[in-house]
Amino acid sequence: MSMRHWWHLSAAEVVRLLGTDPSRGLTSTEARSRLQANGPNELREKKGRGPLAIFLEQFEGLIIWVLIAAAVVSGFLEEWVDAVAILVI
Repeated sequence: MSMRHWWHLSAAEVVRLLGTDPSRGLTSTEARSRLQANGPNELREKKGRGPLAIFLEQFEGLIIWVLIAAAVVSGFLEEWVDAVAILVI
């Protein structure tokens, strides 16, 4: 069965294309045959992002770099409370 945009079809069209009866469902033989032909009806899990990748993504925005620069300038001016406050933010 090719990949279709099933959500664009009416229920009657889906029933017709899949060759099934919505009131009775599939026979055990037909269900076994489809399982063998198409595999189990389950979603594939995608690997999630790791903690390091999530952390590094935080540095993609311009505002983060502006805050880091402000903290560095505050550090050079020995405004330690300001530098720490900016880094915490």
